[in-house]
Amino acid sequence: MGPIRFIYLLCVVSLCYANSIKAQGIITTIAGDGITQYIGEGSPATAYSLAQPVAVCVDKKGKVYVANYADNLIMTVYQDTLRTIVGDTSLTGSGDGHQADSAQLRNPDGLCLDTAGNIYIAEWYNHVIKKVDVHTGLISTICGTAVGGFGGDNGPATAAQLQHPHGICTDATGHLYIADYSNQRIRKIDLTNGTITTIAGNGTNGYSGDDGLATAASLSFPNSVSTDTAGNVYFAETGNSTIRRIDAATGIITTVAGTGSAGFSIDATPATSTMLSQPNAVYADHYGYIYISDYGNDIVRAITPTGLIYTIAGNGMYGYSGDGGRPLDASFRRPMAVCTDDSGYIYIADGTNSVIRKMSPIIVLKVAVNNIKEAAFNIYPNPSNGHFVLTSGQYTNSSVTVFNTFGQCVYNSAVTSQSFSVDLSGNPPGVYYVRYMTLDGETTRTVVIR
Repeated sequence: MGPIRFIYLLCVVSLCYANSIKAQGIITTIAGDGITQYIGEGSPATAYSLAQPVAVCVDKKGKVYVANYADNLIMTVYQDTLRTIVGDTSLTGSGDGHQADSAQLRNPDGLCLDTAGNIYIAEWYNHVIKKVDVHTGLISTICGTAVGGFGGDNGPATAAQLQHPHGICTDATGHLYIADYSNQRIRKIDLTNGTITTIAGNGTNGYSGDDGLATAASLSFPNSVSTDTAGNVYFAETGNSTIRRIDAATGIITTVAGTGSAGFSIDATPATSTMLSQPNAVYADHYGYIYISDYGNDIVRAITPTGLIYTIAGNGMYGYSGDGGRPLDASFRRPMAVCTDDSGYIYIADGTNSVIRKMSPIIVLKVAVNNIKEAAFNIYPNPSNGHFVLTSGQYTNSSVTVFNTFGQCVYNSAVTSQSFSVDLSGNPPGVYYVRYMTLDGETTRTVVIR
């Protein structure tokens, strides 16, 4: 082999490897030392302990907020520094109307921010939602009476009863959503007037009502809630091992992931026919992907905009390993929450390990539909069993790259003939994107592997 051809092939292989590493990313621990206790705060954040982090969110500046369930604190991770911002572990702490860093919390189980940067906290055992004003630092109760129960719909949220509120989220139009866990309901607060309503659940523990009004459906211990850019509401159910969706326009409820039975199903299949195991959190990003902390399976999964599900982190083994390597090779102990920042980086509250972990973004492949110049080619057979042939009249100085639906490079090669064979039989079934590049341009087509 001549030196020029060797260098060319090396570059092709390196391109695929670089794309693969960038797409699959690496996973690291950014806060916590793996010991479940409270021993202070400071820098580096990995030198200090968290105590069962159960919720995580990120603001526009990249500051990470963490709800520590076991030590009753809200902490932040920013520029490698861990700091307490809400909660006082002493017995002399104060409450409503005082500074948040001197307030006493009781098992904060949900956490979110609004567009202004105000902090909202769901307290599991106090049955309330609290707010920390971003400007004054004062804490107040905005929902609940501190007595567990159900009541108060269509009235002021401060007079309503909750029963073990779990996950919470806000949308861009001034609403706060609550997974009212033991009431088997999803509730909504209009933050402009303080009124609370039920938007899903009839109060009975069960699994029914799909394709009908969400308020008539039976739910089973909803524990997380998220909204997408269109205002649709997603929630995770521990009891049903499902992710369900409330349509913003119609109020109709559907299941988007899970079968109603706990278990595990292979990747690259429709999410609606895939088994989950007690999903503890759901998060909808602004690219149309739905992230799930699949608690019982010790993995993190994602649903693509096309409805297929993939594992994106975790090898399914109960443990704590893999930092500095591929997320799929890492092990978790009961991932409790997942979210992304505006750049697509993914944050995971690894609950029983008492750490916050961060992984590189998934690259979403944007398929060019109307290229000015097209590289003409065909694929056959399509669908295939993984072996297919790419045909083109122009193959000199051409290359083919194949991506899965997460933009991960699974194949890359120079095209050496007008009829060029590609072997993807080692990859899971699903949809793949075949990008054919020549000196004149490029075209991307899809191929289905069965």
